[in-house]
Amino acid sequence: VVTAVASGDVTGRPFVGSFGGGLEFVDIEVGKAQALSQEDPAVADIGVLAIVKIAPDSLFLASDRGLYRLDNNGRLLDAWEHREDDPASIGEGYVTSLLVQGDALWVGVGGSGLYRLDLASGRLERFAHAPDNPTSLSGDYVTSLLAEGPGVLWVGTRSNGLNRCHLPAMDCRRFPIGSGADNLGHFHVTTLFSDGRDRLWVATDGGGLHEVQRDEANEITGFRRWTEADGLLSNSVMSIEEDSDGSLWLSSRQGLTRLDPDQGRVVSYVEAGGLPVSHFNARAAARDERFIYFGSVNGLLAVPRGAPFETRPASPVRVTGVEQIGAEAKVPATGWVPDSYKSDYGDMLAIGFATLDFAEEPHEYEFRLSADDTWNSLGKRNEVSFIKLAPGSYELTARGRDVFGLWNESPPLRLEVVPPFWMSPWFRALVVLILVAVGFAAHRLRTARLKARALEVERLGARREEALERALGGKAELAGLTPRQKEVLQLIAEGRSTREIAERLDVSIKTVETHRAHLMDRLDIRDVPGLVRLAIRAGLVSPHD
Repeated sequence: VVTAVASGDVTGRPFVGSFGGGLEFVDIEVGKAQALSQEDPAVADIGVLAIVKIAPDSLFLASDRGLYRLDNNGRLLDAWEHREDDPASIGEGYVTSLLVQGDALWVGVGGSGLYRLDLASGRLERFAHAPDNPTSLSGDYVTSLLAEGPGVLWVGTRSNGLNRCHLPAMDCRRFPIGSGADNLGHFHVTTLFSDGRDRLWVATDGGGLHEVQRDEANEITGFRRWTEADGLLSNSVMSIEEDSDGSLWLSSRQGLTRLDPDQGRVVSYVEAGGLPVSHFNARAAARDERFIYFGSVNGLLAVPRGAPFETRPASPVRVTGVEQIGAEAKVPATGWVPDSYKSDYGDMLAIGFATLDFAEEPHEYEFRLSADDTWNSLGKRNEVSFIKLAPGSYELTARGRDVFGLWNESPPLRLEVVPPFWMSPWFRALVVLILVAVGFAAHRLRTARLKARALEVERLGARREEALERALGGKAELAGLTPRQKEVLQLIAEGRSTREIAERLDVSIKTVETHRAHLMDRLDIRDVPGLVRLAIRAGLVSPHD
């Protein structure tokens, strides 16, 4: 397992570090490796994670046990290991990354932060995350280092994103994680790289590749991101190296991708296409005049520099079958598939598709039912099922990602779902008409009932008024009479004679006759029976008296 690579003094002869096998020297031409760290037991079986050459006769190794300095023959010159009883020693954790800057060596440790080693004195100075200081490092698990001139240091972490720190105060700016253009796509930075045009690149384990963007004043404004959607083989980029034409080689856990960032061209290499290895390790990359080197779980891969950038077309994607579930299929599940298909509403359909790159491993798929829809991910499933798809016309398009990371679309399959009669337009129109007619008839019936009720109420009101008038009519006629006249009227109605009335009221007969004449005149009644009837209506006497 090659976990670290560094170019050697001779082209085609890099230094290689493995996890558990120490330091080796590889001759690419003869295909042979020579162990360099076997003479000293202290470094014979260390896990090497980074290699950097300081002088013609010495180099530094970052390892799972600490930091070591060796000569070109693998003899141990110095060591910095963690010691619990020595606070001045290097921190606990794997030493993950190294960077030479002037008279100092920057050392990243997984879990203990960042150290500056003074090459002259061998003394260490520690820089760590401080929760109460927003300009300190964002995290202590350092994974990658990159210098931007003598006064700026970029620091990547495993769980806390990216930092740009001004020296010597280590005043850091942290970059947020998110989906926006100004954010980093993932919190795990795997490697940092500066190309021949001084462009800075940030690789992440899950967020793809990022190019640092700057304005005219050279201030950082955000990131330009490349992901699987842009043709990368994987969003987990392990290392970056530059070819002679300015294109970038990106290693991942699925293979290698070559990216032309200026034109957006992408080509990938995988085991299924002949690549001898597929799973590459983070930061295990280097280059010299002839080769670009990548460390993998299966050894060292050397790619000749300057090879033509030859892109390949995306593999075709095709619908392979339409099957009606639970009934006899109208189209066979395999074989020739037409460009259109008709089904009845309620049919359960299973539609399969395939990416034709002849690879045995499963592919990723997406589908949509019209050109205006967004793509729906199916993961590794190469089939989509529909249950009671709404009646109408659809254009099903499948999209597949081949083994080289390239997406392609299938020709559209026109689907027509025929509605049942009760969902057809004519039936719905008929139902609407019937409902309108029923509603109109109900309205007419209700209106007629309301009118009849109103008439009945009106008749009852008239009868009530008539009865009231009969009940109150006599009293109303008596309203204009004097008490004496009412008394005379009552006595007349009781059948009293003129003399009896006069004696009763202690008046003369003539006075009684005068009262009676006034009553008839005022009441417009011309005979005594009329007066009697009025007295009865007014309740002065009972009709039975």
